[in-house]
Amino acid sequence: TCVTSCDGVAFTVLEKVCGERNSKLADVKPMISDVNSSIDGVSFKLKTPTGAYRLSSRLRGLFQAENIACAVVAAEAFGVSKDKIVSGVSKTFWPGRLDVMQEHPMVIIDCAHNPDGLEKTLGFVRKLDYEKLFVVCGFSADKDFPKMVGMLSFADVLIAVKSKNERALETRKIIEKSKNQCKIAFESVLEGVEKALEVSCERDLILVVGSIFVAGEAISKWRNRI
Repeated sequence: TCVTSCDGVAFTVLEKVCGERNSKLADVKPMISDVNSSIDGVSFKLKTPTGAYRLSSRLRGLFQAENIACAVVAAEAFGVSKDKIVSGVSKTFWPGRLDVMQEHPMVIIDCAHNPDGLEKTLGFVRKLDYEKLFVVCGFSADKDFPKMVGMLSFADVLIAVKSKNERALETRKIIEKSKNQCKIAFESVLEGVEKALEVSCERDLILVVGSIFVAGEAISKWRNRI
């Protein structure tokens, strides 16, 4: 069984190969309905060929409905019972993915490290209620950082940082590509996070994003929370 939520050319390829190999293709998109997303998580209805679900998860973002649906249909294919599927979905926690560290100001750490992932992250962030947006960002040098920096141009303040990873991008390159009116660079992730906390107000939002390595280093400030 091939389980997918993709569309377009990718779905056409999967459909063709599954036909050639006599494999079952499960497209979860038509199975999903009534999706609700908030800072508390995502909930939705899922109607599979073998069962009907009303699922709630702490994972944030509309896109997580498709991710969860894929996991559910795959679990069904392995014979996992409905009650265990519902329980598993409700307990799932993904550190570093739209992960709320604190409130007042709210700090969200996200490990999106490519344009597609960042687009989904920003789709969630734009719907939140805040006064100013502070973005602490760092990237790996082999990623499409020019496009991602451009996507962050709406932020009120951009703080460029560099992780300890050997592939980390130099902060000057982030600043060079940035069109944000207010931008500054720090040579460590935690320095950038501390500065954002220092200059932001209670109603502001701090988003730490751009790299799994950046997310990992930033989370260490709130390690007791984990």
